[in-house]
Amino acid sequence: MLSKIMKICLIMIAAVGFSGFFDQLQAHAEQVTFKDVKPGDGYYDEIMFLAKQGIVNGYSDGSFKPNANLTRREAATMVGRALGVDGTPRKTAFADVSAKDYASGYIQSLYEKNFITGRSDGLFHPDDKISRADMAYLITRAFSLQEMSQYLPFYDIVQDSPEYEPINKVTTARITNGFPDGSFKPGEKILRSHFALMVARAINPNFRPPAEAEKVISTGEMIASQVAQYGPSDNYHDVGTIPSGAQVKIYKKVAGWALVSTDTIKGYVKLKYVREPDELLKGKIIVLDPGHGGRDPGAIALDKTEEQYINYNFGVAAQSALQKAGAVVIMTHQRDKDCSPSKDKELQCRVDVAKANHADLFISIHSNWFSSEDAYGMQTHFNDFNDPDYPGVNDHPKESKILANVIQSTVPQAIGMHSRRVVDDNLYVTRMNTVPAVLIELGFLTNPSDLARLEDPATATKFGNALVEALRQYFMSVQ
Repeated sequence: MLSKIMKICLIMIAAVGFSGFFDQLQAHAEQVTFKDVKPGDGYYDEIMFLAKQGIVNGYSDGSFKPNANLTRREAATMVGRALGVDGTPRKTAFADVSAKDYASGYIQSLYEKNFITGRSDGLFHPDDKISRADMAYLITRAFSLQEMSQYLPFYDIVQDSPEYEPINKVTTARITNGFPDGSFKPGEKILRSHFALMVARAINPNFRPPAEAEKVISTGEMIASQVAQYGPSDNYHDVGTIPSGAQVKIYKKVAGWALVSTDTIKGYVKLKYVREPDELLKGKIIVLDPGHGGRDPGAIALDKTEEQYINYNFGVAAQSALQKAGAVVIMTHQRDKDCSPSKDKELQCRVDVAKANHADLFISIHSNWFSSEDAYGMQTHFNDFNDPDYPGVNDHPKESKILANVIQSTVPQAIGMHSRRVVDDNLYVTRMNTVPAVLIELGFLTNPSDLARLEDPATATKFGNALVEALRQYFMSVQ
């Protein structure tokens, strides 16, 4: 019924929702009062403002009837007075509106301006009640609303529906809004009080609720491709697909959904598919030390690949994943570069990077080597004892051990490596460090299966993501 009316004729507009944001403009009529409109009512100031302007009148019994449904006659009168059109009673274009009707002048004036038309039978039907969608048409045309938003958060308003444009315009102008459940209810009949709110807002911007500030509260990355919705539910219509890996801005979170945007799409996606900077990692300073590099290529793999390149590739992947999780990542050196100009001070230079930057953790990344192909798998080293032959002990042995264990229990399975064990020994970069420190041996360059995984870029990506999860567990256990 509603859609048929919309296709045939212009009718009148949609009302105000129940947001409760109103400027308390003190514009009270000196002698106008209504026995059923009291201070404290959500629409009191607006109705008093309209009464003072002569735009609304009450009934003979002194009431306004704020909760009565509005008729087409009443809407035409209220809008006509607000616009200042000729309201002199006169003959109209409609056989069912006589010249004696108090609203005839307003109806005819609005008709001549093409703000309203009749029904398909050529009549106006002045006593018919009008809906929220009907009202959107009248307010949009009568007050020349033009601006539209890309985002319209009502699940019951489809973008290709005839009422989409006028509802978008009155919403963008902050003259109306929807209901708390995310609907607009276009077919619901409008109340006199709600329409009064809309007219007051249309002619006096001081009555409009403040624009909702869309502040970016976080950023994130899509971990799976998702169809974005206009609202926080599958009941809303689609706005487009955000691909996996897309970087998004996050504006709000509602019941497991997040309002996000890319450069081209804005809408709600399920929060579980958005990876955000982790509060446990946010701001943590992580020093990553890709083993070898520069003058020291490290071990040589079965296919003659130098260890330094594999280590650095995994370091870069870990750097990317940790930064997306909110951590501050510092590399001890760049690709093909040394940390120190002196070979004798190379390892101390890497340790000093952590100390100078007040790091929270130091993680050295290496690949293993053995004299035969039999050895395979990943292991993690830390230090908590002082060996007379290798003097020095890590300043945080307890935390280093915890870090080594969470890495060894998390990363090998994630990257498809056999998990060997956690090793407590006296490697220079672990024992001489002033922060919790570990050294990871990713796998064996001398084992064909391990080497194939280490040379697969997908393994490096998995390593980075798994390291993020391991560090989450670490900081959770030591906080």
